[in-house]
Amino acid sequence: MTVNKKTTYLRLVMQMFALLVMTMPFVALPDVQPAYAQPAAPPAGPPAGPPSGPPASPTAPRRTTLVNPLGTSSISILVGRAINGFLALSGSFALLMFVYGSFTWVTSGGSPEKIAKGKKIFVWAVIGLVVVFGSYAFLNTFINALGG
Repeated sequence: MTVNKKTTYLRLVMQMFALLVMTMPFVALPDVQPAYAQPAAPPAGPPAGPPSGPPASPTAPRRTTLVNPLGTSSISILVGRAINGFLALSGSFALLMFVYGSFTWVTSGGSPEKIAKGKKIFVWAVIGLVVVFGSYAFLNTFINALGG
C-alpha cells in the first residue's frame, strides 16, 4: 500500500470508530420515561391513613436513590445491546457502500476502470456483510450453546 492509501484507510477506520463511540450511548441506554412525563396513577385501594412514624424533622437527612441509566446491571445484556448496535451500524454502512458503488457505476460514462471500481465496491460490501452476519451467527450459536 502506498502512504496515501494507508492514511486514507486509517482515516476511514478512525471515523468509523468515532461514529461507533458516539452512537453507543443511544444504543446501550434503555427506553426511559422522560422527566417531564405525567406521574403514574396512585395505586387503587383504600386511602392510606395518617403516617405511623414520627414526623420528619427539618434537619433529618433526606434519602436519595440513584437510577441505573443503563437499565440493567447484567453484562450479557449490555454486550447484546452493543452487538445489536454494531449490526445496525454495519448494515447502514453497507447500504451506503451499495449506494456509493452504484453511483460510481452509473456515473462511469462507459469507463472500464470506473465500472470495475463500482463492481469491486459491491463485492467488498457483500463480503463485509457476510463476515459481520456470519460472526454474529457464530457468536449467537456459541453463546446459546454455553447456556446464555
